[in-house]
Amino acid sequence: MATTSPSSAPAGVLAIGEGSWVPSADAEVAGDGVSGVQWDRVNALIDASPGVEDLRAHGLQLLAARRWRSSGLLLPAGLVREELRAIWRTHASPRVLEEIRTACTGPMMLMKGPAAAARYPDPSARPFIDLDLLVPNAQATQAELRAADFQLSGDPEAYPDDLHHLPPVYSPNHPIPIEVHSRLKWPDGLHPPTFEVLAAAAEHDAHGVDGILIPSPVHHALVLAGHLWAHDPLARLIRILDIALMADASEPRELELLADAWGMGRLWSTTSAVAAALFGTGDGLPRPLRTWARGLCSAREPTVSEVHLGRLLSPFSIYEPLGALRAVSAAIAGFAMPHDGEHWRRKLARTAQQIARPTMRRSEHARAIEADWHPRRD
Repeated sequence: MATTSPSSAPAGVLAIGEGSWVPSADAEVAGDGVSGVQWDRVNALIDASPGVEDLRAHGLQLLAARRWRSSGLLLPAGLVREELRAIWRTHASPRVLEEIRTACTGPMMLMKGPAAAARYPDPSARPFIDLDLLVPNAQATQAELRAADFQLSGDPEAYPDDLHHLPPVYSPNHPIPIEVHSRLKWPDGLHPPTFEVLAAAAEHDAHGVDGILIPSPVHHALVLAGHLWAHDPLARLIRILDIALMADASEPRELELLADAWGMGRLWSTTSAVAAALFGTGDGLPRPLRTWARGLCSAREPTVSEVHLGRLLSPFSIYEPLGALRAVSAAIAGFAMPHDGEHWRRKLARTAQQIARPTMRRSEHARAIEADWHPRRD
């Protein structure tokens, strides 16, 4: 395993004595998966990253914290606090799930977040914010949670009726947001699997809580891949690592056949090639890593222009050519129009920022627009 010396550490990380767990080349998840995750490749990406903020944008900051501490480095106080919050969430999640199971009568399935973290050598090294639950009847489940004194954690007006999940709620005993999903977030034009399809092969005791389902690894790998491409595609390394680890617990041929059956063959082929190139033993770089997603190779946060380019070019990794052209046309139309509930003034402000500084980091752009729209008052 490569080491990180104090001289090569990011700014704000200082030398100190030996630390705790860190993934090594030997800490691999067993299985003949799509990429065969090599933890020394993950470490190499951490070492190549420009800094903590870039690692945070990719969700790798907690893996980096363990690596730096084991190399004799003192972590910034903010990163230590993130570690403590992650440990708390990891240990509190089963208790929250028990409360949910007690409050609700219908079947439910835990996805993403802690369900993906369970595949890591140390689950608390995979950051997550909320619990994602897929249910057959989201409105009924939400009503049962509210009747059990679960509180809204966001403004309901910010969650349109056609969104794939309801406004988040939280337990009065454990403030971890819970998103109740009516359906999976999925690329437009493709048809996601139903709750019933996933439940038929699901495991029945997520985090040891009887009655909370969790998708089988082969289903979960494809669910995570669909979610990856439905958001800003290939924008976060942690999502690709989740998929690679889930695939490592699956049979590769079964994954390919199921992806084809779900109409995700092209999408899965690209995803597996990217995962193998980043974390496995893949030779060469697939096209996205040579063009619009090249920042992944150095764990660099994408720029505003790269995010937009990804939205324009990613359809060619998802659809056949004709479908890709239709998706590109829809993306261009989406760029030209304000977001739901957004005024033209705000839309024009965002566009001006993007044109003025196309190499601005995505997080910097978001902060700049927020500051312009909600100026601080002394």
